[in-house]
Amino acid sequence: MPSVPPPRRPTEPTRHGNRWADLHHHANNVGWPTFFAVAAAAFLVFNLLFAVIYWIDPDSIANLDPPGFEGLFFFSIETLSTVGYGDMHPHGLFAHAVATVETFAGMSMTTVMTGLVFTRFSMPRSRITFDDRPVVVSRVAATSLVIRIRNDRRNTILGATARLWLSDTMVGPERVRYRRNRMLRLGNMENPDFAEDWMIIHRIDERSPLHGVASGSRAPMEASLVVLIDGTDETTSQQLFARRVYAFDDIVWERAGQPSTIADFAIDAAQET
Repeated sequence: MPSVPPPRRPTEPTRHGNRWADLHHHANNVGWPTFFAVAAAAFLVFNLLFAVIYWIDPDSIANLDPPGFEGLFFFSIETLSTVGYGDMHPHGLFAHAVATVETFAGMSMTTVMTGLVFTRFSMPRSRITFDDRPVVVSRVAATSLVIRIRNDRRNTILGATARLWLSDTMVGPERVRYRRNRMLRLGNMENPDFAEDWMIIHRIDERSPLHGVASGSRAPMEASLVVLIDGTDETTSQQLFARRVYAFDDIVWERAGQPSTIADFAIDAAQET
């Protein structure tokens, strides 16, 4: 009887680690100092490259000042930026051909830089901050997971919605590991006008994935809490998003009778749900 081959294990998803494949994304995510530093470095390298090309025939640039490679470098800058003061100019087929290519490159660089700067300035960025650690408040009435968030911009975010997931690792058939995401119910997942503080509260009852988990007990494998906030900025009418991921060890487990500045609010909200 022929043997049955074992089932094939699922392959891992391919991760593309080449940063050059998505330059637009990286250009929009670095800080402003890094952005301008990289742009200035690219500008200098580009001009040095064309200065080396002009150096093949340095006599093809008339009225070169200062003489030598320095003059070719400054001529390259004037050509790449399409300034063209008129003192130095190319003569001969070679210099005109290189200057033509450099002028096209300069116009393209200006277009790309303009688009990137506009994109960075117009990109909606929320100033929503989260508490450093979620708190589980245990009282007689209810046990609740509470996360406090704040709108630091002090304007109003309209129709704000909060969602909370418990993400952990499961081991399936053939010991294949996969990521499981379970949404946690929130008693106050919507806020019509999020202007300052907002506490999102998950009531831990029999239906909660956190039911039975206590401080010091074995946590779900590689577990984390994922919070997602979205809404519309009243000032700009743009859609805003904010995300925070907490490790399971970040949760603070408060005992019954332990003083808490947010306990009363958490109990009231949990009772309402």
